[in-house]
Amino acid sequence: MWYLNTLAFGSLSTLALASASSIHPLGVRQNGYSSELKPVTAPIKILNSYSTIELLLGTPPQTVDLLFDTGSGPLWVLGPSCAQSCLGPANRSFFDPSLSSTAQYTARHETVDYLGGTVSGFVWSDKLTIQNVTFPTPQRFINADFSNWFALPAGGFVGLAFPSIALGNTSIYDVLFHPTQIPDHRTGIYLGNASTTASNTSPPTNGIVTFGGSDEEKYGSEPLKWVDVLPAPAGDEYEIWRVPVGAAKTSRNGNLTTLNIQPGASAIFDTGAGLISAPESIIEELYNSLGFNYTAITEGYRPLCSDVIGYNASLTLTFGEIEVTVTTADLARPGYTEDQYCFPPFNPWDSDRWILGKAFLQSFYSVWDLGGWKVSGVADVKPRLGLSYLKDEYQPRVSPV
Repeated sequence: MWYLNTLAFGSLSTLALASASSIHPLGVRQNGYSSELKPVTAPIKILNSYSTIELLLGTPPQTVDLLFDTGSGPLWVLGPSCAQSCLGPANRSFFDPSLSSTAQYTARHETVDYLGGTVSGFVWSDKLTIQNVTFPTPQRFINADFSNWFALPAGGFVGLAFPSIALGNTSIYDVLFHPTQIPDHRTGIYLGNASTTASNTSPPTNGIVTFGGSDEEKYGSEPLKWVDVLPAPAGDEYEIWRVPVGAAKTSRNGNLTTLNIQPGASAIFDTGAGLISAPESIIEELYNSLGFNYTAITEGYRPLCSDVIGYNASLTLTFGEIEVTVTTADLARPGYTEDQYCFPPFNPWDSDRWILGKAFLQSFYSVWDLGGWKVSGVADVKPRLGLSYLKDEYQPRVSPV
């Protein structure tokens, strides 16, 4: 999910080592040998079609459900007054600093302008716990006293883009990603095999986010395909998970179509986006070559999921030196007002760039490697993104209706 500090890209939307005793009996990380540390996992929970993870903040811990978002940097959570009075669904989780004995006020105020909404509030810091593991470095976060995210059922966002765009130094990487805390500087994401529908927008799922490691051998059907992440246009730091796009082609019934990709095109991988945003200049040819009727879609036509699955077509994108393919069955996402209708998977974008949201990422096990423990500039690290097409048993398949 994009916010306006990254609009230079043309957005659409939005440490020492640790030992075997590194886990304190109460679950607090201690110093020791990193080779014996274990990754920290956070199960995914779907709330009204939004994928969230559960974090605990404060003493005693307060539980917050946060949308995990590789397209933004800050960690923010609703404050108690905003959870009650700000626009949005009822019963959202929130954090009340007055109920925590370890909360620290910073007097710094931040406003985050996403294309889907705005949040603002003062920056606080407090203890962070994930799955019974408490980290010694306090986590900074924006405690929002204003939000106009009217449809967001979660209590906030945990940004998983690079720390350089985390306003108020509120990146979760600053707390988790040290060799005294976790064994590796990567995050693995399996989005789960649940398909949200109009009749069930909050299904149980087996998705999981792994901080400090990855599990591609369990979930992936092939070795990870790696592509290097591009730095920001100024070239001095990394901001988002953006990679080069060299080619795009479709295939259906033996007919191959090569789409016109502009020199310097790129794609942003964004777990906070639901669909795929493609350059407006190719959107009609993209839809039609896969079997859709783009004119009908622009006039409100709702494609049947059984039709989308039956198109038997595929889209292949070239990222750097690798090719990645998704089929129309992979892109079938039910619940377009009724369960038997599927959302059109692509949004037109007045840009030469792509945004690859959950409609794309749900077919892959993805690994987000920062490339090093300290990510302050392009000279420090070489971030990369790895993708492995999921094994059949982990695919979120839609049954034809």
